[in-house]
Amino acid sequence: MSEKEEKALELTPEMCKSFRGIRSFVLRRAHQIMRQEGVPFSDAMKRAWAEAKMSCLREFGIPV
Repeated sequence: MSEKEEKALELTPEMCKSFRGIRSFVLRRAHQIMRQEGVPFSDAMKRAWAEAKMSCLREFGIPV
């Protein structure tokens, strides 16, 4: 994974507060899960949303 891709997968408080930001993060994370684990898109999306919601709440106290 390139440095640019890694940086894009770093969740920030601004992303958690923005619908476009969180959705963009979730899509990138889902594609990463699909590439690495070979799971179907719908499963990867569910997992990416769960990870994003948990991270936003735990790390920044922002519910998504």
